[in-house]
This record gives sequence, C-alpha cells and structure tokens, in this order.
Amino acid sequence: MSKLSQEQYLAILDGIGQGEALHIASLLGVKTARTRGGKGGSIKEALEMKSSAGSITESEQGVLALLNTLYDTVEEINTSDEVKDVMFEVFPNFLEGFNLDLNWKDRSKQK
Repeated sequence: MSKLSQEQYLAILDGIGQGEALHIASLLGVKTARTRGGKGGSIKEALEMKSSAGSITESEQGVLALLNTLYDTVEEINTSDEVKDVMFEVFPNFLEGFNLDLNWKDRSKQK
C-alpha cells in the first residue's frame, strides 16, 4: 500500500476539496502529523474537516459532538481551580499537580 505525504495530501485537498480528499486519503493511507489526543484526536480532527466541507453525516455529527464534549470536559478538569483545590485536600502530599490526559488504545495491534 502506498502512502501519501502530508504535502501531497494538502495538494489533493486544494485540487478536489476536503470531502473527496478525505475519502481518497482513507483509501491510500495518509501519513499525518500527530494530533493532540492520539487516535481520538485524529477522529475529531477528521470529522471537523468533514464538517467544514459540509460532507458530514448525522451520525458523524453526533460523534463529533460527543468528542467535543469529552475534550471540553478534560480541559475544564485540567484548568479548574475547584478541582485542583479538592485534589490537594484529598492528596495533601501531591506536590506536582496533575493533568488528566486521554489515552486511546489501539487494540487491533495487541495479541
């Protein structure tokens, strides 16, 4: 299977539009830069691109809404002073602070 570079993908995107480029890229495999949130972030980013191109389905809109809610909730937890205060009340020796991070597992590669 051949792979497209990010630059080749962007050239296709400029020529034929985002929706069609996403379809072609999924068929050929596209090497893309890592996105925040790993595979979940990649799904979110791809759905956002489809949404801006106007080619998103209703079920994909639902998934995008769920992912947006998830990422917004994680961001709120990481930046909330109330959460921080409670964390230090429960764990007074917790000197380094904390950061909630999403860790998406690709189980297809595990045996």
